[in-house]
Amino acid sequence: MSVPQAIALLALGGPGRYICPKCNGGSDNERCLSINGDSWRCWRSTCGYWGGPNGGRGRVVVNSRSKEPRHYTRPYKPLNGDQAALISSKFGLAGGVIDGYSETDDRFILGVSGPQHQLRGHIAYSLSGGKPKSVNYWAKTDEAFNHWAMSLRPPAIVVVEDWFSAEKVREAEATGVALNGTLLTQQMITDIAHVASRWQIPTYLAFDRDAFPKAISYQTKFAEQFIYGLKVWALQKDLKYVQVERIKHAIEYRDFDFGGSNRVQGSI
Repeated sequence: MSVPQAIALLALGGPGRYICPKCNGGSDNERCLSINGDSWRCWRSTCGYWGGPNGGRGRVVVNSRSKEPRHYTRPYKPLNGDQAALISSKFGLAGGVIDGYSETDDRFILGVSGPQHQLRGHIAYSLSGGKPKSVNYWAKTDEAFNHWAMSLRPPAIVVVEDWFSAEKVREAEATGVALNGTLLTQQMITDIAHVASRWQIPTYLAFDRDAFPKAISYQTKFAEQFIYGLKVWALQKDLKYVQVERIKHAIEYRDFDFGGSNRVQGSI
């Protein structure tokens, strides 16, 4: 069955959110496909599949950085007890890592920091079903929007896809770098390799399971720029849902297969 046929069958249930038949909702089986009438769009940035009567089918870029920079200017407040408890229960993180909560947008406001602790902008992130799930508000279009969750004297740098996973790495006393997607440019590589060389530490790519092949391709392309090594972790679920102690174990013992077997050790 083709993807358009599968979408047509989903649409029989009416407008709403469904698991995208093209990307299968990623490793979390997320209901990321929006159907409205006979038009559809997947909101996952690594998929972006869309189609409808007024256009062709293909891939769209979600939250494209070709737009003008937009600072987040609406008011937000520090997290209350219930909101902090939600962040703790969902991700195992303290509420204090989050800048605040916007009642206007019903979104958590996440500060994006660079390697020199400079503020690069904010992410407005929804945990209540808002679409798209995250909206980027960057300061400069000519600056990378990756987020550095810095640790003091880290044993490694772990490059991840999302903001929460980077903060989870910091909880494990390493430095997390969130790409806010899977795009890893040469400028980002230069910055990460420079810091890794200065600290004399290895670097790891810990992408979501569906992006594992892309991580391998990045390793092949950029490994020679990392004096202390560039390795890939094989995740079974997003790193933000992994226990802190398991992340520490991976770094200390170089146990990169989070599925519990050695079937891919030779490839990473």
